[in-house]
Amino acid sequence: MTEVFVKNLGVIVICLIAVILLRNFGFKGVPVLISVVMVGATSAYAGALGGVFSDLYGALGQGGEEYVAAAARLVGVGYLSGVVSDVCRENGENGLASAVSSVGRLEMLLITLPYIGRIIAIVAEGI
Repeated sequence: MTEVFVKNLGVIVICLIAVILLRNFGFKGVPVLISVVMVGATSAYAGALGGVFSDLYGALGQGGEEYVAAAARLVGVGYLSGVVSDVCRENGENGLASAVSSVGRLEMLLITLPYIGRIIAIVAEGI
């Protein structure tokens, strides 16, 4: 499990270095590349975190895997976008840091949208 985290982290760091270098050379597509890196990182870590939370699946009963996986993805996206944003900000890339933070928030919103719909349906049934 640790090897997966280290490999994914290495790929993310290499991609971010490449993005910073491209930005220094005047490449205008940096926000798009950051979005691709964030989506890839989220997907990679969500798959790896599934095994960590396998004990919780039984405790939550049928369908619990879906909620645990979503929660793991939310935590992963939140921490990852925060760390990457801070690294960019510390290196003087405030615009890039803002883009990373925005993409992280957007990704978190997209992860939670199906559950928000379910909550609204449950509340509507109760009324």
